[in-house]
Order: sequence, then C-alpha cells, then structure tokens
Amino acid sequence: MGRAMGWSIRTVDPGSYTVADVFEGLERSHTLATVYPDEGERLAVIRGTKLVVSTEDMYGFVDDKEGSIYIGHNHLANGDRNTVYLDILHELVHIKQLKEGRNLYDTRYPYVDRPTEIEAYALVVEEARRLGMTEDKIAEYLFVEWASPEDHLRLCRRLGVNPEGRRRPAPPR
Repeated sequence: MGRAMGWSIRTVDPGSYTVADVFEGLERSHTLATVYPDEGERLAVIRGTKLVVSTEDMYGFVDDKEGSIYIGHNHLANGDRNTVYLDILHELVHIKQLKEGRNLYDTRYPYVDRPTEIEAYALVVEEARRLGMTEDKIAEYLFVEWASPEDHLRLCRRLGVNPEGRRRPAPPR
C-alpha cells in the first residue's frame, strides 16, 4: 500500500536519516500541502528534517530540543503502511508548530486536548479519509495507550470521527 497513492516507505536499518531518505512522495500529501503551501518550503522540510529510526519500542515523536523526528524501527518496518504514513505526516505538522515557537508538550493540557495535537490530528484525519480509511479505522488510529478510553472518545468526537464507523459531521471551527 502507499505506492499506488504516490508515496512509499523505504526499508532502512536503525540510524539517522532525513525524512526524504525514508519516505518517498510526501511532497504530494494533502496534509503537507496544507501545512506547507509553498512547494520549496515543503521540499526543504522533507529533505532537511532529521529522522532517527530507533531500536526503542515506540511510534514516533518530535524532539523539541533538536527538531528531529524519532520513529521506532519495528513500527516503521512492520506497522500498517497507512498508519506509518499518517504518523510521519502528524510529526511533520509538529515540526512546523515547533518552528513557529509553539510548545508541543504543554502540560497544561491533557494529551487529547493539547492544541498542537488537535491541529495535527485534524489534518491527518482528512488525509486518512483521502486514503479511504473507514471511520472505525481512523478511530483506531487515534487510539494511544497513554490516553483513557474516555479521552480517546473525546478526541474522536472533537475531530468528527465516529468510532462506530459512521461519518460524523465535521465539528464547527
């Protein structure tokens, strides 16, 4: 999956790369075109952002001190392709937020209420729908182990995602 959508994920060993070294075709993503409307800036971010493929068991995160993205090797190599694709887009939204001086890890908010997370997830939910993912698959994507079931449901509702599989109307902005 992915190549038919115009993107692919290369097989790599743990180590340091740029996003472009591992993910091909991201510049055509709706999410990145929304976040980085200027194609030159979009390409510069994809080609210039350091991606650390870690042996640690993890999904992905942005190191807000160095501006690098970390992703788990097992997740990258064995995870669902759409999920990994959405994860890298999510983290690239955070890179933009970080460059704007925003606090990615603002502890005044629970994870699912953090403005930077809401923004990143909202854009990625649009991308997931473009990929043809069902509402229940999108809700599954939004589930993280560190959030309670109630928090997960609140995040889904905020993003207009119905965990039961029927599309909800988009929330007012």
